[in-house]
Amino acid sequence: MELLLATKNPAKVTYLTRLMGEFGIRAVSLAELDVDAVEVEESGATVEENAYLKASEYQWLTGKATLADDTGLFIEALDGFPGVQARRFHGELSDDVSDEEWLAHFLERTKHIPDEQRIATFVTGWCVVNEEGCPFYHQVRRSFTFARQPIRQGLSGWPLQSVVLETAADSYESISVPEMKLFLEETDWFEMKARTKSREPRS
Repeated sequence: MELLLATKNPAKVTYLTRLMGEFGIRAVSLAELDVDAVEVEESGATVEENAYLKASEYQWLTGKATLADDTGLFIEALDGFPGVQARRFHGELSDDVSDEEWLAHFLERTKHIPDEQRIATFVTGWCVVNEEGCPFYHQVRRSFTFARQPIRQGLSGWPLQSVVLETAADSYESISVPEMKLFLEETDWFEMKARTKSREPRS
C-alpha cells in the first residue's frame, strides 16, 4: 500500500515516511518516482484548498493516491496576518525565499509586539486524493507563543520552529501522530474502501 507525498520539503518527507510506516503505508517521495516537482499555484482561500490543489495535481500526474498539506500562520497581534500564505508572508516574500530570509523577515515584522501578545496559531490542512480522485480533508490547529530571537536550531523547511517557546508545539511532529491516525480512521483510506462522496473542507 503506497501513498505519494506531494512535498519538496525534506524534513516532511523524512517524518511522514516514518509516520506512514506505523500504519502499514509505504510513503513514496517525488524523487523515488522520478517525478519533477510541479509549481502548483496555491490560490486557495484555506489551507485545505491549497493542500487539495497540490494533492490533486500529483494524483493526476501519477495515478497514485497522494497526500499533501498546507500550513497557515495566524499572528494575533497582526490581525491574523500572514494567514494562509505563510511561506510567502502574504506576498511580501518570493516563492523561493530561504529559511534564513523568512525568519529574518518574521522577526522584523513582529519586533514591535509586546511579550504578552506574542501569540500565534498554526493551522494545518491535510488532503488525501485517492486513486479515484476522491479527496478527504483534515484540519489541525495549535497555538503557541514565540520569542524575539531564535532559541534553538530550526529544521530545514520549518524556520519558525527556532522561535517557538512551547516544546509541545515546536514541530510538525508534535501534532502528526495522533492527528494522522484520527484522519486515516475517519476516512478509512488506509483500508482502501471505495468512496463515492468526498468530505468538504472545513471553513
